[in-house]
Amino acid sequence: MNRKDVLLEQSEDEKFDEYISEQSKETWLESISSITLHNAYHIGQIVTIRKMQGSWSKEQGLS
Repeated sequence: MNRKDVLLEQSEDEKFDEYISEQSKETWLESISSITLHNAYHIGQIVTIRKMQGSWSKEQGLS
């Protein structure tokens, strides 16, 4: 487990509803959700491109 995972696990639930900073209009939960969806989108792109190239191995779990 890396440092960021530990920090998330140790966070109080109320922290996720707080704004990131006084200047930000985004809560911690919104920011973490956005980053997660962004990463998932790009992982999907990578898998699709590798399948099109023929460089995706079925042993990696997706056919």
